[in-house]
Amino acid sequence: MFSLVMGSGFNLLGCFFTRTSNSIDIFPNYAQSKLQMFPYKEIKAATNFQHHLLKEAYGGRLYHGMLKDGREVAVQCLKMFQHNFIEYDVIMKCLPHKNIMSMYGYARHYRETLVVHEYISNVASLAAHLYGEIAESDTLPWLTRLDIAIDTANALCHLHRHGIMHLDVNPSNILLDMNFHAKLANFILSWKFTKNGSVYDEQEVDSVIATVACLDPAYLGSCRANGKNDVHSFGMVLYDLISSKPSRQWIQSETVNYSDDEPDDCLASLLRRNIENQSLVELVDPKLGFQSHHKIKQMMTATAELAFQCMQCPVESRPNMEQVLEILNGIRLIETKHPLEESSIILNLKKLLTILTLALEREDSALSTMYAKPMSTLLYSLFALSIILITCSAEISNTSAICAPSSCGNLSIRYPFWRKSNSIIGGEICGYPEFGLECTQGNKAIITLPSDTYYVTDINYVNHTITLVDIDILNQPCPRAKHNVSIENLPLSFTSLDLNLSFYFNCSSYPAYVDPIGCMRNSYDRDQSYVFVAGEEAENGFEWLKHCDEHVVVTVKQDVIGSVDLITGFGDAMKKGFVLDWMRAGDCAECERSGGNCVYDQAIKQARCICKDGSNVAKSCKKGTHVLA
Repeated sequence: MFSLVMGSGFNLLGCFFTRTSNSIDIFPNYAQSKLQMFPYKEIKAATNFQHHLLKEAYGGRLYHGMLKDGREVAVQCLKMFQHNFIEYDVIMKCLPHKNIMSMYGYARHYRETLVVHEYISNVASLAAHLYGEIAESDTLPWLTRLDIAIDTANALCHLHRHGIMHLDVNPSNILLDMNFHAKLANFILSWKFTKNGSVYDEQEVDSVIATVACLDPAYLGSCRANGKNDVHSFGMVLYDLISSKPSRQWIQSETVNYSDDEPDDCLASLLRRNIENQSLVELVDPKLGFQSHHKIKQMMTATAELAFQCMQCPVESRPNMEQVLEILNGIRLIETKHPLEESSIILNLKKLLTILTLALEREDSALSTMYAKPMSTLLYSLFALSIILITCSAEISNTSAICAPSSCGNLSIRYPFWRKSNSIIGGEICGYPEFGLECTQGNKAIITLPSDTYYVTDINYVNHTITLVDIDILNQPCPRAKHNVSIENLPLSFTSLDLNLSFYFNCSSYPAYVDPIGCMRNSYDRDQSYVFVAGEEAENGFEWLKHCDEHVVVTVKQDVIGSVDLITGFGDAMKKGFVLDWMRAGDCAECERSGGNCVYDQAIKQARCICKDGSNVAKSCKKGTHVLA
């Protein structure tokens, strides 16, 4: 087990660290880590001896490289001082997530550590897009910025669920691929904080290191932190997104300890004053449509309010990242493409809002003081409900009937998915042709992929993910995988939440030291079947393909496999399915960016763009209709 003990007298960025009586457990399951230890010379050679510099980062320079197996990678050269206080690989091993830059492994040589990450093509940081070298030629539209905020919040929620603080959340460490999907990077300063079984723990942990660019002023005096430090930094990112200006210009140059109130010249106070005076127009980027588009103004105002909540003092007043993500998802739904199926929900929400307001007044926590007092559970409920109410009101629009939402049991079916029974064969469909769903008599949704048919157990329209389960294996006590998952030529991709399992069936020869799948044994045949995490079967050097009748690769959720014994638990993991991302279909991308939906004519195999007002255009909704992205 690896642990970390801070020695007294270590001084960095003005913080004095004292020795603690007990070591801090960084990650208790370190022995389970599957990170690869690369030969140092191989990684140096892969980067052409650090010839191709990608990025100069606080944690160390980032280089482009090519491994022997053909994988493109980004190699980070860590600075020497970092080894005095953290085992970087211990933190990184528990971070697999689609919005976190993946780590493949590392190489070490004396005091130098080379960390091998996934390579993101055409990558640029959020900072570069907002106020860097790309900003002048390419302004990120508002909805894209909001999606980036949601991606980043998802990444931080994942970290905090694992008890890890990032401590360097800023636009330079939020990387965007060519489709503007965000990945949080640079975990050099990450730290594990105490968990007591709850999703979010308020206990503080000694010894925090942070860059001046993201430092929470509430911790400047004490050098102590909990996860609310990340919340503060995320609030600063939200400010950057609405203003296209770097929030770090507001960081105090002197050490200040804010115990109750924020100073009048800090960023949180600036946001509060502009919100109260209804003068946000003075802060926001005028190119984003704040004054010309009502819905954008609603969303940006709500985002500014959330940014203030994240940065306010005292720290107990701030929401946690789970609450932040919930509010962001509510803000994003203001621009939803479909009306509510039950408009009475709005009336019920208004009634609930009234009840909460009266209860809040009885608590003597008047709304006029909400910026100065801690954010109670009741007050948070009121704030979140207000966002949801705005969302619901915004959802009532004149949407074309062809794009009306449907359902199958508890599953909501809406664009880009569509229900086959609601469409005429050979007629028009609103959505992607490959995303048609059938609904069984048992109210289970089914999608057909090139490899087989699958049950659809969940569709997340915010994260653009769909969860599938192979129909063939559901009722089997010992599931027998029959085929690989094929998504070729579809606007789908596997996610970092997934893990591949390699099955080898009916092996006539096998090493005695490898355990077979017990439930597939039979008394009349000596052949055995085996399962591995894909790639690990090569570790024993045995040629499985040569001695087994069949090899099938099955995709499951990574977090499920991590909590079970593989040989006995693979069946349950298969029955819980796997997750796929969907991306904008090429022909529909321009239409969707303009706020429209893609309608496909099955007879002539052509697509057109339908706008929210019901108008039809060839590729993009006309200017002035509802161009929001």
